[in-house]
Amino acid sequence: MWVFIGIIAALAALVYFYVKKIFSFWSKRNVPQSDVWTCVVDIQKTVFSSMNFFDFWEQFHTRTKNYRFFGGYQFTTPALFLRDPELIKTMLVKDFEHFPNHRDFAEPDADPIWCRGLFALKGEKWRAMRATLSPSFTGSKMKAMFTLIDKAAKDYVDFYKAGPSQFTMECKDSFTRLSNDIIATCAFGIQVNSLKDPNNEIYLAAKSAFNFGGVLIILKFMLSESCTFFKKMLKQPIFSENTRKVFSNVITDTLKLREEQNIIRPDMIHLLMEARKGLLKHEDENESTPNDTFSMLEPSQIDRNEKLRLTELTDLDIIAQAMLFVAGGFETVATTLSLLAYELAVNVHVQNRLREEIKECFEKHNNQFNYNAILGMQYMDMVVSESLRKWPTNNMIDRVCAKTYEIPHNVEDYNEPKVTLHPGNVVILNVYGMHRDPSIYPEPEKFDPERFNNENKHKITPYNYMPFGVGPRHCIAIKFALMEMKTILAHLLLNYELYPVEKTHIPMKLEKSSIFMAKGGYWLGLKRVEY
Repeated sequence: MWVFIGIIAALAALVYFYVKKIFSFWSKRNVPQSDVWTCVVDIQKTVFSSMNFFDFWEQFHTRTKNYRFFGGYQFTTPALFLRDPELIKTMLVKDFEHFPNHRDFAEPDADPIWCRGLFALKGEKWRAMRATLSPSFTGSKMKAMFTLIDKAAKDYVDFYKAGPSQFTMECKDSFTRLSNDIIATCAFGIQVNSLKDPNNEIYLAAKSAFNFGGVLIILKFMLSESCTFFKKMLKQPIFSENTRKVFSNVITDTLKLREEQNIIRPDMIHLLMEARKGLLKHEDENESTPNDTFSMLEPSQIDRNEKLRLTELTDLDIIAQAMLFVAGGFETVATTLSLLAYELAVNVHVQNRLREEIKECFEKHNNQFNYNAILGMQYMDMVVSESLRKWPTNNMIDRVCAKTYEIPHNVEDYNEPKVTLHPGNVVILNVYGMHRDPSIYPEPEKFDPERFNNENKHKITPYNYMPFGVGPRHCIAIKFALMEMKTILAHLLLNYELYPVEKTHIPMKLEKSSIFMAKGGYWLGLKRVEY
């Protein structure tokens, strides 16, 4: 009996000292961090779903409010959380060379297509691919692609107009199907209608690729992300084998058909084919963006550097970038639209004002929308910007240190430690926490588009607002995402009034076991607008 007790005690001691060693990484470097027990509790909250990710990030940000930076842990990986906007600007923009990459999320042999995509590429390979692809996302290219999105949005509204004038809808499912149709037409040149044909191959493949709910899946991703051993052992892919097979076949067949028959269509496949030939150029954007949206980020020197561009873009490279387009546009756009629809339903004055602007714009342009009209709606931009502020689906930003870096010291704070980061150290920006910080955004829970009117938006520090990332590695498809969301909203609100129903949870609560799902679903009522 005493031997057994001794063994248990020894094992407990080993576990204690092991855990203490893991969660003392920052304290040993004189960096402020939570105590060991709090670090363990944080893992329990996120991995085992006792708290939603979004709520956790907000709580963590509040806990660390007195620091420019703070040591934390993602599972067992040490991560330095940056809070100060000037420090963020210095480290991730001015000194970008030291923090150019994301962490690895998959092994090349587990998911070869994901690892060839722009998000996963590193160093010179990333620079070359970014410079090659960036001309595909300029204003003039988006203007040409607008007709595809506009048609998909009209087809979406027409589907519901063929039914009853008033009905209840689960927004996430509905918007996911619409975003799938837009991806299909804009990325692959395929016309599908996922409302009329709910089990089409493209939709099912995309849906299965982004099922991140459940403790087991979250745990596998965290283990893979935090430890090279687990990453190699678990071989957790981002895209499943079936998803890769479906999209690879579609894209390969499309490339072959277009090359053989010289088919030209204003979509992403065509732009990637043009990029392969070196025919894409950056053009002057002055005429392409009639409204300078607050969410937009300027192209970097890497984006405009023609000398960096690839001389060869293989079919596999094209497949990888097209599938990354799916990853960026399927789940996040549908979630953002669902959250925005909820806010419009519970803030009727905002919805009515936006509808009036949409109606006026529609009539002004001969009862139709165009690219300039959509981007030119000022209140629309305020509403979308506020939604991205309150509900950033990109709730955190990561970078990995590539070269030894000494954090610029705050000369006014003599108690702040001098910290040196080494290659492999992880840096995190807590976007959700910043966007919900009452010292930055008074009454952060309030949905207030006036934060982004012409008088107020200049008061917001850019590095306290980062829905599309920061620095040269920001989202390359900002223009496309904003155009897509605004076009869908314009068609929807022109035709329907959104309102809460019995299934609508007010205030909105997110599921603990899923990153993107609202508790009980995103249920709203829609009523046909009569003019």
